Amino acid sequence: MRETGSRFGDYFKAGIWTIPAAGFGYAALPAPAYADTQSGATLTTSTAFDSNPFLGVNNDPEVASFRLEVAPTIKHSDGVSEIALQARVEHVEYAGTYKSVQNASVTISGRHRVDARTTLAANVSVVSNVSNSDLNALQPTVEEPLQPPQAPESPPPPDVILNDITLLGRQTRRNAVTAGASVVFQPNRFDQLTFASNVSLQRYRKNSGLNDYNFVSHSLAFSRQINDKVSIGGMYEESVGDFKYIRFGDAHISSPQLSLKARLTAQLVINATAGASITRVVTATGKLNVTAFAGSGSVCYRGARDNFCVDAQRQVIPTALGGIRTQTSLGTNYSVKLSSRDTLQSGTSYSVASAPLVGGTTKLETVRMFGRVERRLNERARIHVAAAYANGSDATFAKRSNIQALVGLTLKFGRV
Repeated sequence: MRETGSRFGDYFKAGIWTIPAAGFGYAALPAPAYADTQSGATLTTSTAFDSNPFLGVNNDPEVASFRLEVAPTIKHSDGVSEIALQARVEHVEYAGTYKSVQNASVTISGRHRVDARTTLAANVSVVSNVSNSDLNALQPTVEEPLQPPQAPESPPPPDVILNDITLLGRQTRRNAVTAGASVVFQPNRFDQLTFASNVSLQRYRKNSGLNDYNFVSHSLAFSRQINDKVSIGGMYEESVGDFKYIRFGDAHISSPQLSLKARLTAQLVINATAGASITRVVTATGKLNVTAFAGSGSVCYRGARDNFCVDAQRQVIPTALGGIRTQTSLGTNYSVKLSSRDTLQSGTSYSVASAPLVGGTTKLETVRMFGRVERRLNERARIHVAAAYANGSDATFAKRSNIQALVGLTLKFGRV
């Protein structure tokens, strides 16, 4: 553990120093020709009914709940650089049995174009939340990096795959700080080189049965555009997981992968990576070396009115329950504009986390699905009706499931 821990320290320092470096070039550049600042907020209220919101194993009672969420956003762009601040504060009040829940998150992200060939990006997020199995867990959160905007007539599909399925439904607060930075260099119109560095600090309530850990990763990726439809490349990533209060389980993960991107039609795109994760885990008797397949793939259709994606991924990751695991996930998501006022979204996912590589024998499985219809009342107001299902199971407890029905109203303020 000591050797891995000291190595984690080296990675941690490298990661921390990489992140502010992305901002140093900003002041040295000439002032842009124009600037635009947008700010706004959304206010969402909803009422839901859950059969088992925290996936309890003792026939936990069904319950109604009221939710109030405020999500302010401010964005600034000047044609060369852009920066965004996104926040979310949420209060959930249950009609009985369960205590009320408060969740909050804030993310600062930015992107800066140094010149025609080089782009810098960075983001920092702070999150404090209590995990449950409800519909909101299926929606994109502000702790994710900013994504490229979708066409106004094509609503973005929801994200349905969780990074750590061991957290699903656990009535325990998670406090997390994540930060990342990247440099993208394009020496010519065909080639692209990307360096990325990420740091994640995860903390949980004492005596919760969950493990605090730090995780640092550095990656270098190269891609070459073969023609106007196909790009190929490769990536190499080094990462270190350091668990804070257990004697063993720290890990060093190396993952080389090849990549492919192909645009089959104007609307249909395939992305795929394939390689291996070579994991060296500290055990009570020394070190254990484990090699497993790692990769990801997606097939996405993006039309004028609808989007559909199938996503799959397999990765070795630190988890809050049990330590380092291999997690395999498959998800589908779909969104369509039914009319100028109505939108339909749906999603499904299946994930399985292997038994911990050290000190455990229990694997976990989850299934989740949801459907949601939203109607735009005017430019500032929307109502939505949704239904969701989630279950989790392992070798210790029988399958635990939750069915949720929800109706809500969202009000939009400002210009974002």
